[in-house]
Amino acid sequence: MNTEKDLCNGFTLIELMITLVVIGLLAALVLPLSFNFVKRHRQNNVKQQLIVAINFTRQQAWLRHEMLSLCPSFDGSHCDDNWNHELIVKTQTDQVIQHFSQHHLGRLVWRGFAKTASLKFPPEPQQGTLNGRFSYMDKGETQPVWQLVLSRNGRVRL
Repeated sequence: MNTEKDLCNGFTLIELMITLVVIGLLAALVLPLSFNFVKRHRQNNVKQQLIVAINFTRQQAWLRHEMLSLCPSFDGSHCDDNWNHELIVKTQTDQVIQHFSQHHLGRLVWRGFAKTASLKFPPEPQQGTLNGRFSYMDKGETQPVWQLVLSRNGRVRL
């Protein structure tokens, strides 16, 4: 009737407990690494979005042969001085030609030679007007995670 083979179908409680402990240890090791990966990815994404906005504005200024400004904007049409808002590209006649949305949890700060709230890109690269750096700090931190340096003629250096 009940043979020895029928009685051995399954795992013992000790085998199940050891398996659960091993899975728990692996999860404890992997989860912090994945959170750091996501955090670094978000930080790099902010940097890449900013580089795209700067390069776009610089290129459009040359192509259009007019001075363009890159600035943060709370409402999408007027410049302000908080670089954590979306970025807009404006002509000298205040026409907005491009929006760049930003989604980040940290703080983006511009420190330039000229104390202006916008970056002005001239139509000729030799007429540089920029010089400064962007710093990105995580929420609650005071030390920058990364810095992005703009040369006098608007070129980005990491």
